[in-house]
Amino acid sequence: MDIQSTTKSPEVQKTIVMLRELSADEKLHQEVYYREKRLHDEASALKGAMREGIAIGEERGIAIGEERGIAIGQERGIAIGEERGIAIGQERGIDIGMAKILLKLYNSGNIVEQLSGMFDMPEEEVKRLLAIKC
Repeated sequence: MDIQSTTKSPEVQKTIVMLRELSADEKLHQEVYYREKRLHDEASALKGAMREGIAIGEERGIAIGEERGIAIGQERGIAIGEERGIAIGQERGIDIGMAKILLKLYNSGNIVEQLSGMFDMPEEEVKRLLAIKC
């Protein structure tokens, strides 16, 4: 049996109702407070997880970008190196071929000035080519 049903005084019954309402309001207030706190904690945890996920994604993206950049750079470097190597090889091949021709003519009695005129090149170039060991 509860007090409200055993008490006949309307004032006491009214007070008991008010106390129950206040008590219910306090419980409701606590429930709302804890619910809001839980939602806030969940949102904070979600934000933290999101920041962590973004940071991990950025790190992975940078690593992948660096790897791809290095690979592309190496490919381009190799291609450029091959092109330069071919050009240099061709130039040296032409120089060696020309040097052989000039050397034969020089050894057969032609002088630098004559060779310069024959091949329409400066005397310094003739001298440079004659100095090549072939």
